[in-house]
Amino acid sequence: MKMKKYFKLLSAVIASVMLFTACKSANVGKSVAIVNGEDIPYEEYLKKLEVFKFQLDNMYGENIWKEKAPNTDQTILQHFKGEILNKVIEDKIISQEAKKQGITADESKVKEYFEQSKKSIDENETLKKYYEDNKIDDNFINSMIREDVIKMALQDKYAKENGVTQEEVDKYYEEHKSEYSSEKVKASHIIILTTENGKDMSAEKQEEAKKKIDEIYEKIQAGESFEELAKQYSQDGSKNSGGDLGYFSKGEMVKEFSDVAFNMNIGEISKPFKTQFGYHIVKVTDKKSETEEEKAKAKEYIKSILQEQKFSKYIENLKKDSKIEKHEDAIANAEKDIKPAELNKKEETTEQTGEDNNANKGEQQAQTEENKTQDTQKK
Repeated sequence: MKMKKYFKLLSAVIASVMLFTACKSANVGKSVAIVNGEDIPYEEYLKKLEVFKFQLDNMYGENIWKEKAPNTDQTILQHFKGEILNKVIEDKIISQEAKKQGITADESKVKEYFEQSKKSIDENETLKKYYEDNKIDDNFINSMIREDVIKMALQDKYAKENGVTQEEVDKYYEEHKSEYSSEKVKASHIIILTTENGKDMSAEKQEEAKKKIDEIYEKIQAGESFEELAKQYSQDGSKNSGGDLGYFSKGEMVKEFSDVAFNMNIGEISKPFKTQFGYHIVKVTDKKSETEEEKAKAKEYIKSILQEQKFSKYIENLKKDSKIEKHEDAIANAEKDIKPAELNKKEETTEQTGEDNNANKGEQQAQTEENKTQDTQKK
C-alpha cells in the first residue's frame, strides 16, 4: 500500500511543487551533472531534494526511506535521489531551450505565485521553520518561481505551434469512449454462475448452468415475470431486488456484458449469453444518453491530456539530443546535508497506523457474498 502511495505522490510532487531551499556552502563546487556543457551544481540538486523529501516525510514519516523500492534492488531513498537527479537534468534542458527561443517570464505571474507561496509558507508553522532553518530567502523563492513560469511559457508556445487537432481528439474519444462517455444504461440480470472462489467450475457443472439458464429463458418467453425469476434463480446479490443492477457506464462492466446491454432497447430482454462469471439474461429498463455539453467537456479534457503528452514527448526528444553526463557519486550521501523538519512523528505514526488498520478492516468487511457476485460483474 505504501509503495503505491509513494510513487503516486512522488510524481505529483515533482510535477507541481515549486522549489525553495537554501544552499549548503560546505558543498559548493560539486557538480551532479553536466548538460550540454553546463554544470548543475550540487547546491541546485540539494534544493530540490530537500523540498520533495519534506513533502514525503510530512506525509508518511521518515521510516519509508528504508523500504525497498518495487522492482529494484534499491531502497526508496536511493531511488528517490535518482529521480530528483533526473528532474534537475530535465529542468536544465527546459531552461536552456527556453533561453534559446527567447522566452522570458511573465512578471505579473511571478508576483502572483510568489505571494501565494509566501502565504502558504506563513500558514504552515512546520514548513516555515524548516525553511528558516535552511536559510531560505525571498530572492531564492522568487527566482525558482520565475523558472517555473518560464517552463509554463515554453509549454504554451509549444502548444500554439503544435496544437492537438480536433481529429486527434475525436479519434481518441471514440477509441476510449467507455472511459469518457457519460452514457448510462439501467438494467437487471439473472446470472447462473460458472465460477466458484475465482476458479472455473468443472465442465459438467458448467453444462448444468447452461441448461438452467436456458430453462429460465423459456419461462420468460412463456410470460413469467423477469423480476420474480431473478429472485428465485439468480445467483448474486442483485436477486433480492429482482436482478436490478442500477445505472452503469460502459466501462464499468466486462466487455461481453456491456456489448449486450448497450445495444439493447428499453424493455428488451436478451437471449442467454456467457461472460467470465457465468451465464446471464439481461433486461434493459432505462437509458441515459450523453448530452452534447457532457461530450464537449470530455473532449476538452482529452485535448489537455493529448497536449500534455505531446509536450512530454517533445521534452524527451530534447533529452535524447542533449549531451548529458551524470555524477551519481556526488549525490550518494546528499540526505546527510538536509536539516530535517521537526515533525510530530509519534502522532503521525499513530494516525497513519489507525488509518491503515481501518482501511484493512473495511476491505475485509467488503468481501461479502454479495460483493463476490454482483460486484464482480464490474471491472
